[in-house]
Amino acid sequence: MKLDYSKIAELFEHLENENLESFLDSLEDSDEYLKHLDMLVKAGYVDGVEVKYASCGILYSTNYPRITLDGYEFANIVKDKKLFPQVVKAINKAGYVTSIAMIKEFAPYVIKSIVSKLF
Repeated sequence: MKLDYSKIAELFEHLENENLESFLDSLEDSDEYLKHLDMLVKAGYVDGVEVKYASCGILYSTNYPRITLDGYEFANIVKDKKLFPQVVKAINKAGYVTSIAMIKEFAPYVIKSIVSKLF
């Protein structure tokens, strides 16, 4: 599986709109989304969701799925179509591999740089 930040942004969007279950149930093949959702749960960005890997496929259950405070901070970066590419560019320019940790680390510096150019 390739890490797909657009899928992560989409999951955050559905969590915010409180329609995660209906979104996942509407997909013909939700495995990629569930794998990404599992990563968000394990990273502490999403609560109230459990993802299980079984021989019949990937299963999930929810108990009031919600984004954590850390999750909102990450979601705001990933969902921003102008900021996110600049953060990834800054990470790559610095010689690092784009990862969730690097995105959260570099975003404040990119935001500071953007703001300083505006004022």
